Amino acid sequence: MTVAATFPFGAGRGACYCPRVNKLTFASLAALLALAVSCATKSADAPPAASKTSPATETPATVAPTSSTATNAAAELRELMQQDDDAMDEVDKWIVENDAFTMQGAGVPQAELNARIRKRLDPIGAAYVDFIKRHPNDCEARIAYASYLD
Repeated sequence: MTVAATFPFGAGRGACYCPRVNKLTFASLAALLALAVSCATKSADAPPAASKTSPATETPATVAPTSSTATNAAAELRELMQQDDDAMDEVDKWIVENDAFTMQGAGVPQAELNARIRKRLDPIGAAYVDFIKRHPNDCEARIAYASYLD
């Protein structure tokens, strides 16, 4: 039996479907693996590589962050993630309620609901972007932002 015969949508399309999906799956897994390796080898706010200048001429950017800075960033990220969860819960509630009202003939138009959802979620996305700009090596923040985008 050929590979093409196992797909219900036709022999012509089935033969090239599997290799495309396999390549996409492989590329996605490779990207995730690269991200995991990158996250594992870097700390959340690792200082830049050591400078060849003397300690007297070091700029503040080359000085390692204090533990309170890392603690503040972690606390800020936890707060942002909680706001994200709360916003998503609220949006889910709006969708369920609107679906119920629509069944009764009293729901708001989809465009209006989408605008309301976007208005609620846009500040969360902007906060993630701002956090990542200030903490570019924070892998947990990048993963949380990717989850928000999904």
